[in-house]
Amino acid sequence: MTTPGPGISEAALRAAIARDPNALGAHLHLAELLHQQNRTVEALMLASAATALAPQSADAHRIHGAILVDMDPPAALDALKKAVALDPASHAALTMLALAHARTGDFATAAETIKPVVDEDPSNGVARHSYDAWSGATSATWSPGYVETIFDRFAPTFDTHLRSLRYSVPEDTAALLHRVAPAQRRFSRLLDIGCGTGLGAAALARYFDIPSRIGLDLSLRMIEVATAKNLYTQLIHGDTTALKGWSGDFDLMIALDVFIYVGALEQLFSDIAPRLAPGGLIAYSIETAIVDTYELRPTGHYVHNPDYIDTAGELYGLKPAGGATCILREESGKRVPGYIGILQRA
Repeated sequence: MTTPGPGISEAALRAAIARDPNALGAHLHLAELLHQQNRTVEALMLASAATALAPQSADAHRIHGAILVDMDPPAALDALKKAVALDPASHAALTMLALAHARTGDFATAAETIKPVVDEDPSNGVARHSYDAWSGATSATWSPGYVETIFDRFAPTFDTHLRSLRYSVPEDTAALLHRVAPAQRRFSRLLDIGCGTGLGAAALARYFDIPSRIGLDLSLRMIEVATAKNLYTQLIHGDTTALKGWSGDFDLMIALDVFIYVGALEQLFSDIAPRLAPGGLIAYSIETAIVDTYELRPTGHYVHNPDYIDTAGELYGLKPAGGATCILREESGKRVPGYIGILQRA
């Protein structure tokens, strides 16, 4: 049997299963595809069928566990332990097993489980960042490749997922900008740092006239989604170091849900402050907690003290211009506390 390629369509996979109901590869590829589309019940049915077809398949148990990990972590543990027992060298299975342990709140076991992946593949950004978060390491920023991998994976369903979390940061940010600068109806040039699929630019467009809109993101898949929305005059694939050499004529920048992946902000402010026009504004959002500066949490996100943002910004001529506490989103029925702030270049 030929294994279906990664880009094969749902229709083709269903046709392959219709031709051969025992086609394991088609079952697994279709289960993964449906899971990526948040069609969880359908994905779970296919994955369960795959484990029945091939109970000795490590891939079948791994994919079954990956679908269960956010629905039923204990059940995911059972499936993923089978996958690791069948293929102890599988980094994919070990990573998912570690995530399942983390979902149950057992962060020590999660760190222990993913440590071999980090040791054997130091370039694996997802494994490194996850290990740091679960082991309590005090890393200053994300590991290379972490953000790109995570957001490339979630790009197709990103907007739908955030709506399910009652996410309103872009709208709340636009409203705060309007309160801080009530006479402002127009910004000449926007830089949207970590633009994602364009939710920030879309919210700002409802309040302000912004003829030039530049989006910057590490995830090429997110940029592809944003491109289809025609929200930006230019999109750049990269981080803030890609701005070196740009002139300082942006009068508005936003960095929404960006600092939660950065930690220490001095380098970022060093990159972006010279590109901000005098009097220009930077709006940002952070997750908050009682910490002196910032801290990496087991969620994989950095939390910040708003006072640290002000202190770091002042090093580069950025002064606080306004802010408000908020609820960023709801996760597992719990509200995630945050803060939306605005800095202004002197």
